[in-house]
Amino acid sequence: MNRNGISDQEFAIETWDEPDPKLFNEVIFTHKEARKAVPSIRLLLTLGAHIMPPADMEKLAPWTDEWVLWSHGYFDRPEHLSFINRMLAEGKKIRHYTCSTSMRAHLNRNYRQNAWFGAYHNLSGNMLFCFSDCFGGYGASDWKVAMGGGITYRSFEEFLPSIRYMAMHEGVTDIKYLAKLREVGGNSPEAQKFLADAPKRVMVDFGHDSTMPDKVREEAAELILKLAGRKE
Repeated sequence: MNRNGISDQEFAIETWDEPDPKLFNEVIFTHKEARKAVPSIRLLLTLGAHIMPPADMEKLAPWTDEWVLWSHGYFDRPEHLSFINRMLAEGKKIRHYTCSTSMRAHLNRNYRQNAWFGAYHNLSGNMLFCFSDCFGGYGASDWKVAMGGGITYRSFEEFLPSIRYMAMHEGVTDIKYLAKLREVGGNSPEAQKFLADAPKRVMVDFGHDSTMPDKVREEAAELILKLAGRKE
């Protein structure tokens, strides 16, 4: 990375992916040794279905710069949320991820709300695993690849988006509208209130309503035009 002009602060090395709890001592040992070898390196840890207790995460915190946490395992418990919020306040990066491999996963909850989840928790980013399988998938014909969990279809050398892919794309676009409103809104009380309320409306108050992201996006667009002085 350095030879290609990328500084240590511009990337992170994932040390472990969903480590087994029995390996905790090895995880913390590897982080300490990596930091000792290259003090400037950024270390990333991905935690999934093996839910790590907050007390163990605290032990790892001094040697961990970035965390990727399973959406369904680390954002319901108060003690995990307290840890997450403190890490973010200290400048650490925390992302969430979902990894459903079912083609029947709810379009709104699992895909459209993916980016909204990050906005609601003020996270550094949003991720979705099983994004796009390689050519031929798991030995299956190209057109069957998406059934293995990917969200795109493969037609020889072209990728074709599924409706799940498009739902996730819509969610990302929703958040871009919020970013634009934040840009043009400045210190406008109206904009600040809208931006504070929008993620909660989509994720909590009307989390069951798949039409709410569209409504909030339309309201954001109207407010952007209003504050930019371009009423129609």
